[in-house]
Amino acid sequence: MMGNARFLISENDYKAFEKAEPLEPYLFYLSFIDTDDIPTLEKALNDCDAIAFSLDRSTLQFTYILEMVIAGILLVVSIALIIIAVVILRFTISFTLSEEYRQIGIMKAIGIPNRKIRSLYLVKYLAISVLGAIIGLTLSFPFGSTLLKMVSQNIVMENSNSLLLGVLCAAAVVCTIVLFCYLSTRKVKKFTPVDAVRSGTTGERYKKKGVIKLGKKPVRPVFFMAVNDILSSPKRFLIMLFTFFVGISMLMVGLNISSTMTSGKMLGWINMAQCDAALVESGSIEKYMVADGREKLNQKISEIESDLSEKGWEADCFVEVITTVIVTKGDTKLKTNGVEGINMTPDEYMYLEGTAPQNKNEIAMSYIVADKLGAQIGDTVTVKTPDGETECMITAVYQTMMSLGNNIRMYPGQTYSFQNLVGLNDLQIRFNDDPSTGEIEKRIEAIKEMYPDDKVMNAGDYVDYCVGGVGGMMDGVTGLLLPVIILIDILVAVLMEKSFLTKERGEIAMLKAIGFKNRSIILWQILRIAIVMIAAVLFSVALADPIGKLTTGGIFQMMGAKNIIFDMDVLKTFVIYPAVILAATVFSVFLTALLIRKVNSNEINSVE
Repeated sequence: MMGNARFLISENDYKAFEKAEPLEPYLFYLSFIDTDDIPTLEKALNDCDAIAFSLDRSTLQFTYILEMVIAGILLVVSIALIIIAVVILRFTISFTLSEEYRQIGIMKAIGIPNRKIRSLYLVKYLAISVLGAIIGLTLSFPFGSTLLKMVSQNIVMENSNSLLLGVLCAAAVVCTIVLFCYLSTRKVKKFTPVDAVRSGTTGERYKKKGVIKLGKKPVRPVFFMAVNDILSSPKRFLIMLFTFFVGISMLMVGLNISSTMTSGKMLGWINMAQCDAALVESGSIEKYMVADGREKLNQKISEIESDLSEKGWEADCFVEVITTVIVTKGDTKLKTNGVEGINMTPDEYMYLEGTAPQNKNEIAMSYIVADKLGAQIGDTVTVKTPDGETECMITAVYQTMMSLGNNIRMYPGQTYSFQNLVGLNDLQIRFNDDPSTGEIEKRIEAIKEMYPDDKVMNAGDYVDYCVGGVGGMMDGVTGLLLPVIILIDILVAVLMEKSFLTKERGEIAMLKAIGFKNRSIILWQILRIAIVMIAAVLFSVALADPIGKLTTGGIFQMMGAKNIIFDMDVLKTFVIYPAVILAATVFSVFLTALLIRKVNSNEINSVE
């Protein structure tokens, strides 16, 4: 993940460091090569033993792919918000036309043509959209800077040409709104003065309303009426269902990614063994990258296990080391990373197919490396390390996001002198008594006191540390997304409720005339929208995993993760957040439905 810290120093400072301590164990060079023939260059580099890693420009860009995941999610959310905004605009125009049905009919009756009537609405929405675009453009700069900070903690990014792009986007929004308004006001042509006098209703209905019967079912009439309205007029509620579904689904995708990125289970995605805690040792790992490095590392592992044992905690400590190897199959030669687990066995890892290597002449291979070599389980390849060559059989295929999936797993002890390592992972700790989560946290606090100079964290925090804090960034995105979705859902629900109150004024009057009280009628109005929102939540829950894989699975697959299983925070994703959205929306509908108290039973003349 290119996680090395970098400092620029002067030549004199460099010479001072060199005099104080030999720099040879720490020294390496970065060479940048400009060529149009990458395959030939890669073939030549495979013959160079002293190269720790090499990659082309397009691959290097994937170093920041997890930051781009955040940016991609924000883009998807933005597109979803645009779709929702268009839906809200349709509601607004339809509601306005319904409220002003009588005025439109009167204008037609006195001879004003359709074109003039429609132009009144076009001018009004043009003015509103221009004002909204100016406000939105002004607020976009601080808002955009906030979003940019979320995805630029590990990458230098510049917001160039933002003013010009913002003006063009604002102009596009204005044009879209005006065009949509023009199309939505076509129904003005169908209005007649006679219908306007009757408040937009002809007074007749030529088909039966409802697909279910109350009969002797043990159901309260109010609930029956709400369900019957939804089933008998599904088109009125499908748009609202779609709006709720899109918003809640986007929120769930963000929550699932956040919980997955901070879950210890993701260790399997990067092909690391499961652990309870990780210890990031202070100082330089290069102290192990020497001829006797294996002995030093084994001694460090023994010290940690001994210190934990003194506390009464029996635990295993292990770590992975990495070197550059060349794998050859037939005429195909590939330089990749060879990973060896120290103080552990290969069967502690996850594999897609096959069985773990059981001796020095067996290896496991990532599916990306296997595809590049055209190899499969049972094939024999030549593995060349800086210390020699070995004929090895492939016994398993696995997935990993480490080094974008470019590595093989070697049997412990098979490898090379530690002097030829190109890297080490951090020390991992697994307790043997299967402690609870709370107990693990207590032990981690104690380990921090034992090693005050080192970083000690649980498995979930360690995963987030490895991927650059993406989980924390996703928490910020979902925190920003929640109020936006709540406001959108409230706006859609309130607009729908106000349109219902306008169209159903006569029906409400009739219900009052036959004895229904205000609270029952208000409950009827609330139940319809509540049922639709609950249905949207259920659909979102059912489709959360496939939607997550569809929106972000391709990115993780490019990183090397073929089989993605999201680790969902059930309480937060399926209970707390949906409940907050549902409560806020239903309460807003309740406040709107209080207007029912102003409807009198003598308004029954407008009923069907």
